[in-house]
Amino acid sequence: MFNQISTKANETIKLTEEYQKEQLNSRKYFILNQMEENMLYLKSLLQKKENKVHFQSKHELYKKLNVDPQLLEEALSRKEIKEHYKPKKIIKIANLFFEPFSIIITRLFPWFYNYLHKNILFSGLKILSISYLSLTLFLSFIIFLLTLTSAFFFNAYIIQIIYLAIIISLTSLISFSIFPLYKRIQRKNQINTELPFIITHLAAAANSGLKDIELFNTLLDTKFYPCIKFEARRIVNYINLLGYDFKEILKNIDTPSKKLKDFLEELANTTNQQQFLNQKSKLFIHNYKTKKTAISIYFHIFSELRQTTRAVIINKTNIFAILLAIIIIILTLTYQTQISTAFYPILIFAIIIAWTPLTINTYDIYKRNKELETEFFKFIRDLRKIQNLQKIKNTDYGILTLYVQKLANQYQIGIPLEKALETFAYDTKNILIESVIAIVIKNPKNIYQTLDQMTTSKILRNLLKSER
Repeated sequence: MFNQISTKANETIKLTEEYQKEQLNSRKYFILNQMEENMLYLKSLLQKKENKVHFQSKHELYKKLNVDPQLLEEALSRKEIKEHYKPKKIIKIANLFFEPFSIIITRLFPWFYNYLHKNILFSGLKILSISYLSLTLFLSFIIFLLTLTSAFFFNAYIIQIIYLAIIISLTSLISFSIFPLYKRIQRKNQINTELPFIITHLAAAANSGLKDIELFNTLLDTKFYPCIKFEARRIVNYINLLGYDFKEILKNIDTPSKKLKDFLEELANTTNQQQFLNQKSKLFIHNYKTKKTAISIYFHIFSELRQTTRAVIINKTNIFAILLAIIIIILTLTYQTQISTAFYPILIFAIIIAWTPLTINTYDIYKRNKELETEFFKFIRDLRKIQNLQKIKNTDYGILTLYVQKLANQYQIGIPLEKALETFAYDTKNILIESVIAIVIKNPKNIYQTLDQMTTSKILRNLLKSER
């Protein structure tokens, strides 16, 4: 066994030396995968009963090997990428024709590929860096061909068309290359905007008894802060998959937002997480109130309406109205010479027909969600005080009453509270309730307190973002 361990260890050291010299990230992933296989093999040997040698923690071993933990985690997750990352057909076509050219570019210009990779990594785009490069080349080439074909439809000199095609394709190439940077900056602004409420969420989780990695696990279960899930998932993976220390990860995690980076470093250095998070929450909320503008309020309301619209867009009435409007527009365009005087009024009438049912349904669901959230807040407050579903079963909670009664009945016949709450959230079809319940069922030991803290946090967020 000693010889096997020695051989694999020496092989890993050689791979480490190769890793340190390699500049291309895609090649680094390949090396890291080999190192991961060696480590898993060593782990299987060391876990045998006859071997009682104690080794240092995993993260200290990675430090000695001089391995970038961020790249190592991506190498470890390649199996998950293969299962969950399903490229679209256009990306498959782009890879088929242009991946060899992309590989050549990565070798000739490793600095550019690393720059592109980092922007894609922080942008939240669900696409591999090499695939994005192939897609950029493919789309630029298609644009070049389409511009050239325009020479057959316009009386223009072929030389001028070629020059124009080159200029447009180069412009698109530059635009596609810059797009991940734009998304990265956009995501940074989203994090900075939501940070006061993210901290309030973490404070609520800490007040309910959660700490360390459990705090960031709650961010993975909420639909309110999609901008922070990338960092939260990395923190959880570093600890669960790689065995890193919680405070060490907070100090070294990369993020496009400097505010978030500073907050995580401060959290890593604190000894009382609950007290620190409560203080930070009050400070950030106060700063948010003083800097809040009418424009930010309108953007929040628009965002909520957009989420509501997604829920009502597939509706028989809406679809019928849209189809009717399309038919009217087509008939109007067909017979526009005969109805020239009424052409624009008919078009406006068609647009009104298409939008009226959608607007009414959107408002109804938006109003319903607000009523649900208000009654849910009352229900949770009562539940925390009494901690008995049967005693508040017949309390009037308006639109929420029937859902509360169903929840109490399910719990009474023996269905576990976590499962009953999950059904309760699904029935309401409300993003706030679903988000709170998803977090709560992961922390059943303090279920009533967690419900109250999380609900208060989400209600506070909506009030501050909507009120002037």
